[in-house]
Amino acid sequence: MVLHEIGHTVDYERLYKSYGYLPPHRKAYFLPRELNEYAEYEMMTIWSDYFSERFAYSLICEATPPLKDDIFELLHDTDSNGVVEDAGKTFRLLYWFALYIAYYHNKNEDILLSVDDKYNRTLSLLLTIADTLSELYVNKDLWDFEAVIANLGSLFIELYNSQYVNSEFD
Repeated sequence: MVLHEIGHTVDYERLYKSYGYLPPHRKAYFLPRELNEYAEYEMMTIWSDYFSERFAYSLICEATPPLKDDIFELLHDTDSNGVVEDAGKTFRLLYWFALYIAYYHNKNEDILLSVDDKYNRTLSLLLTIADTLSELYVNKDLWDFEAVIANLGSLFIELYNSQYVNSEFD
């Protein structure tokens, strides 16, 4: 846990020095009007958690793989409860997924997830996000920062729409 929090500090310093970015203070967003801004903010939070977890794993010799229970619970929760609740569930799904994939990316191993066929579209989006986060990690000092934030935000919205708005689970 301490190493993860140190990882946040390392990431924030790097983001500030390289891109002049300081994470904004958490604020209340008016959803759905500010969904794009919310998605970009939350995906930078997901990025930071992914970076921090990879940082921590890089310093731990014998780490155990994280559990996937939270991922599956949220993956199966496709009932819409309104934009605010659904956006929060999307964030939590991405949060647990980012912590999970950081372990496997750090060990350079395949991500071990299998789902029922009806969740293949969502899993495909999650794996696209996994590839994106991994690529950003490898090239972390070469970002086109505005393009990165916009791309991450659009991936959040795509997952949100897939899971709750244009859901194939209805």
